[in-house]
Amino acid sequence: MKVNIDSQEILKKRGMGASDRTRLFLANEVARLCDPYVPMNQGTLKNTHVIARGGRQLIYTMPYAHYQYEGKVYGPNIPLKDGGFISPIAPKHPTGKALTYQGAPMRGAHWDKRMKADRMDDLVQSVANHVGGKPK
Repeated sequence: MKVNIDSQEILKKRGMGASDRTRLFLANEVARLCDPYVPMNQGTLKNTHVIARGGRQLIYTMPYAHYQYEGKVYGPNIPLKDGGFISPIAPKHPTGKALTYQGAPMRGAHWDKRMKADRMDDLVQSVANHVGGKPK
């Protein structure tokens, strides 16, 4: 007896085939769940993310996003003189001093990892609901 299963059709029906629908849903859910963990003063950083590569990347676009994510003060924060020339773009390196965050301890560095530690079950359940499956 032969049983033919069209796995591509099953995957496509649940948005996991050639379509990026499920991946985009997952990326949007990650962004939504990360929101309370992203450092915030006026909300610019947390509100300027883009989902790229068909849902494969979540990019925070502000120039200071990397520094906020790493959670370290970068320096030197003074102009460097080199032969009478003050460089406006002196390279910065981590100083080892931790940043302080408004809204801490929830908001802070490595917000994606902290969200996953707290909310991974919610994320899995949400994606399972989206594709019409069960989380385990």
